[in-house]
This record gives sequence, structure tokens and C-alpha cells, in this order.
Amino acid sequence: IVAPPAPTRTLHLTIPSSEDVWQDIRLMQKIDAILDRFDGEDQVVIHLGGQPKPIALKSRKHRIEWSRRLEEALRDVLESEKIQVEEPRIAS
Repeated sequence: IVAPPAPTRTLHLTIPSSEDVWQDIRLMQKIDAILDRFDGEDQVVIHLGGQPKPIALKSRKHRIEWSRRLEEALRDVLESEKIQVEEPRIAS
């Protein structure tokens, strides 16, 4: 008997867009480097800010292990409200 996979958290990151496309690219590179250091089973969804409607992209590259250290590293480059963690729903 194979057990179903354990539910995982989902990290939602909202990446604001600015008038400076190169600044936005550097921010994405910083986030990419941070996520590389925290390999795990939790999912990552990137929300790219923009008008009229933001785009949500599920990362194929990154699966992370959510931790206080990862949160602190992300807060160095993103505002707190841009970092949201969705806890897994446990079936009852």
C-alpha cells in the first residue's frame, strides 16, 4: 500500500513591478538565489504584479522548505505583506 503524499505548504510571493525592468530582473535573481538555498517539498507560487491583472506562476524549478531562516532571507528583499504561506489542508 502506497501512502498518499503528505500535504505541503505553498509559499506565495508577490513581486511588484516597477518602471525599471532591470531592477525587477535583479530582484527576481535575488529571490531565485534565496530559494535555491532552501530545497524541500513546499511549493512556490510567484505572483507578478501588473495591471490590469496580476499573473500567478507555479514554480517548476523551486520546491522549498519553509522556515524562519527562509522568511528572514526573503524579508531582506521583499516587504512582509508580499510573503504569504498557505498551510496545507488536512482531510478530515
